[in-house]
Amino acid sequence: MAFNTLIFNLIAMKIPWHRINNIDPSIKDKVGNILIYLSTRITPLFLTKALKLLYFIDEESVKESGAPITGLKHEAWRNGPVSREVFIELHEIANNNGDSKSLSDCVEVRTVTDGHEDASSFKIIPKKEFDNSEFSRYELEIIDKVIEIYGNKSASRLIDLVHEDGTPYSTVVEKNNLKERFKNTAESDFPVDLYPLVANDDSKRILYLSAQESFWFNKIVCK
Repeated sequence: MAFNTLIFNLIAMKIPWHRINNIDPSIKDKVGNILIYLSTRITPLFLTKALKLLYFIDEESVKESGAPITGLKHEAWRNGPVSREVFIELHEIANNNGDSKSLSDCVEVRTVTDGHEDASSFKIIPKKEFDNSEFSRYELEIIDKVIEIYGNKSASRLIDLVHEDGTPYSTVVEKNNLKERFKNTAESDFPVDLYPLVANDDSKRILYLSAQESFWFNKIVCK
């Protein structure tokens, strides 16, 4: 089967990149180090803002090159894109249920009750030094760019930004009538599709599709 045929078959089958609660081993160190970097550069960093920054890192990278950085699947939830796996694992760490497969060796999560504007009130604190060996120079530049653009914005402001008309998130919400769903629940399993950002650029489109195939392959191999 030709490589491009395999890619399009995977997309047509809607095989998700990540469907388990734990972060896949193939990307755990990278995601953990991004959280270390973000929580070192942005203080305090709370859960809702961290989840939005992870999304913006992938969105910005796809815009620039066609390929995301984290390998996470960002789902359309009521308050914007969320990586379910990261959300679950950070909650588990906050409840002292983190294990060796989780991000608990990278960050600590403390429950804060000081009335901070982030409704999650889960504060992320780095547990060790950032390891840049997981990243290319380009990836670090993208992460720094996202911090520069969004790092000083509140979680509520980031939520407003992803809800603006025409964003990948709002497009998924409108296409699947998720506003009605969100009247009863805060989450969905609809992925926020970044493909439209590269649909009109051949080179970026190829990189985007190749990245999806690579993440899917690594998920199967590292299970």
